[in-house]
Amino acid sequence: MAKLSPKEIILVVNGSRDSSIERILMHKSPIITSYVYAFPLGQDVWRSIGAREANGDVWLFLSASSVIAASDLQPFVTACYQGLDISLRKTETSAYLSTRNEEDMDTVTLAKAYLNHMLDQREKFTSMIDLPIAITREAAIQIGIHHLLVPPLAHAIAVNKKLRVGQSHRVKEEKRPLKDNRSSVRREERMNMRLGDHLEAVHYVNQMKSDPSPYNDHS
Repeated sequence: MAKLSPKEIILVVNGSRDSSIERILMHKSPIITSYVYAFPLGQDVWRSIGAREANGDVWLFLSASSVIAASDLQPFVTACYQGLDISLRKTETSAYLSTRNEEDMDTVTLAKAYLNHMLDQREKFTSMIDLPIAITREAAIQIGIHHLLVPPLAHAIAVNKKLRVGQSHRVKEEKRPLKDNRSSVRREERMNMRLGDHLEAVHYVNQMKSDPSPYNDHS
């Protein structure tokens, strides 16, 4: 991350059971600000916390569960400085469809495709839930920083407000193994939360089509 020469690095650690806190204490830096919570906050609550504290013009959101080279992160930030409001991961849509059918897709993937269809988005499998993503400060304010904790809803609001949302880069990542014997339970919980987030986004889209007045305060 330091190779990107960021103005600031904001770390949000919640309910960690590994050595994250010890590692943070070992790497002291004037540009690093850490927020540590002893309990899990929820799937994406950390995004909203980090966004409220950020001061930069472009924010890059990363997950601690993946290791991604700086060369694969820079294009996300660059795309925002060059005109995008939200810069998403590129997906192998054609390859994905040629090797899979609907029965093979998991429910979250289908939810992404359905939401993008409702939003009339050409790339059906792109999503703000898939990190890394970059977003401008101005776009986050227009969406509503508190809505960043529900990425599909934030995506829907961004498209509705005609913000410039696009793909910027395809990344290679190394997943860090989960050191938790409840990993299968956690995966099911995460899937259910993701589906709930998409349902909230779908409700927003339907509401905007029928009566947008209750949502006029999203900005």
